[in-house]
Amino acid sequence: MSVAIRVSDDGHMLERGAREKLFHVPIVGGGSMLIAGLQQYTVSADGQQFLINTTISEANTPIMVVLNWPAALKK
Repeated sequence: MSVAIRVSDDGHMLERGAREKLFHVPIVGGGSMLIAGLQQYTVSADGQQFLINTTISEANTPIMVVLNWPAALKK
């Protein structure tokens, strides 16, 4: 979720805007950041990116391992 925050015109109060759903993520445990001691997500220092620990529904996705890749760069 995202909520816009601004300082009131007199500078004494914070005013919040409407909340906005950014995206849907399957976070377990009601949104707790830690489950069984493992972090489910983290936010970049500038708040613009999220890294989310989640499962992939496709079980047969192949993994490619490239060996000796520095030699391939020289070609």
